[in-house]
Amino acid sequence: MPYYKMKTAKLRALRQLFYFMQAAVRSCILKKETVHAYPLSISVEAASSCNLRCRYCYQASAKDKFDRGGGNMDFGLFEELIKEISGKPYPVNINFDLGGEPFLNDRLMDMVELASAHKRFTNISTNGTMLTDEIIDRILDSGLNKIGFSIDFLRGENMRDGSDIREVVSNIDKMIYRRNMSKKSKPRIIIRSLDLKGVLVKSLIGLFENRPDAVFFNPPTNWAGLIDFPRLGEAYNICMLPWLEMAMLHNGECILCCNDMQGAFMAGKFPDQNLQDIWQGNKLKTARRAIMDKDSSFSEGQNCPRCTRLKNPIPFKNYLRYLYEEARSSFA
Repeated sequence: MPYYKMKTAKLRALRQLFYFMQAAVRSCILKKETVHAYPLSISVEAASSCNLRCRYCYQASAKDKFDRGGGNMDFGLFEELIKEISGKPYPVNINFDLGGEPFLNDRLMDMVELASAHKRFTNISTNGTMLTDEIIDRILDSGLNKIGFSIDFLRGENMRDGSDIREVVSNIDKMIYRRNMSKKSKPRIIIRSLDLKGVLVKSLIGLFENRPDAVFFNPPTNWAGLIDFPRLGEAYNICMLPWLEMAMLHNGECILCCNDMQGAFMAGKFPDQNLQDIWQGNKLKTARRAIMDKDSSFSEGQNCPRCTRLKNPIPFKNYLRYLYEEARSSFA
């Protein structure tokens, strides 16, 4: 990597670290509902539907509760989003990791290319079933910083209904090989799974002929109460998401966070309101204050009190690991 690009990447990583620590101090220590001018990242719902019916996901397990219609984000709406954050000094990352399978949106790679052209960090989370040679070519040429593939198992059992895991692994292997042979550093290729520990992580890596850049495993979530799995604990944790990230549905509605998939709390609608006004607006300030005060009355849907992020605290080291991975991706 040329020196000037490495210097820029280091500065970006330092800005992200500063942003994260500032959010941690404001939320957990000073108990302030104020935030930076823009969020650290925006989770974008490129597509609200999914081609799989995984047994741990709200798309399959909460049909009686999850019914807000389907749809894909319009490219024009995404252009408006990039226009507002373009040129801003804040580390506004674009994560295509909200809602359904992002590759169901035919304009997904156009969105990635547009965001990359405006020097925004981009990340895709996908189930990997739609990876083709053509899509691999687009990904490798798009400037995408990171792509995470969900290969979810629970206690060794395949939980993905509608997917041939061997075919998915083969396609990911092909992508890793072609990226390495072309001597490209982007995107970082991440494998994510549920409830994998110790030797099972090695077993997962062993599925691939070409080693991915990292493997993460995460505890299952109940999607802010949409499903009854897993059981809630008794502890209370100040969730930092409303200080760090904004979540935008495919129609521009901004919800409380990436776990509020039923849209129980609407902070505003873009572009009817600009992003900065929504992020710093009274609705999100009220939500942040309520989370710190353990007050559930702010949300009509009562989503926060049922969420595993509040009732089953996520160790602070997980946040640091997330930040470390983001910083690593900055050098890609």
